[in-house]
Amino acid sequence: MAVGGRRMNLDEARHVWQSQTTAEAPKISEDEMLQLVKRESSAFDRTIARRDRRELIAGIVAAILFLPLLLGGPWLSRAGVLVVLAAFVLIYRRLGAARRVEASERMDLSLAELLETERTKVSGQIRLLESVVSWYIIPPAVGAMLIVIGLDGLSWFTAGYTLFTLAIAVLVYWLNRLAVRHDLRPRRAQIDRLIRELKG
Repeated sequence: MAVGGRRMNLDEARHVWQSQTTAEAPKISEDEMLQLVKRESSAFDRTIARRDRRELIAGIVAAILFLPLLLGGPWLSRAGVLVVLAAFVLIYRRLGAARRVEASERMDLSLAELLETERTKVSGQIRLLESVVSWYIIPPAVGAMLIVIGLDGLSWFTAGYTLFTLAIAVLVYWLNRLAVRHDLRPRRAQIDRLIRELKG
């Protein structure tokens, strides 16, 4: 369904759904709403898939760059490389686990079932981003610090790198919290309102 020559988004569809008791209000059927939710779900899935591919590519590039150090660097730096590579494996596994929700493109899902599936999916992404400190920030940061200490010892460069790593960690944490606050939580709230209105 379109509004003003463009496709309606989920929040606009919800307002149309609410206003259908008035004679002059535009009408939207449950089937149209189902197709709209599926379209929004597919767009969301594509966004998540692109993010996960970027993380996979970053891990592969890091593995290639760190390979010489792993083969011939100081023992502490080699340990740091192993920690960083293990961190990338952990990161990709966590991303994959959060994405592993029942496929929302299944043709036999009702609107209510699809909305519940979408809520589960979005809630999983919220939990993922709210816990980035434990699985996304600390493991690679520890590995990177071991690499630098192994190469340069306890020096002014190491101290500066520590501060730089801390600043990056704070930035990553803040960006993920921002994504939760301005994207994922509002999206889940829209789904919750649709679920309530469908049940009512």
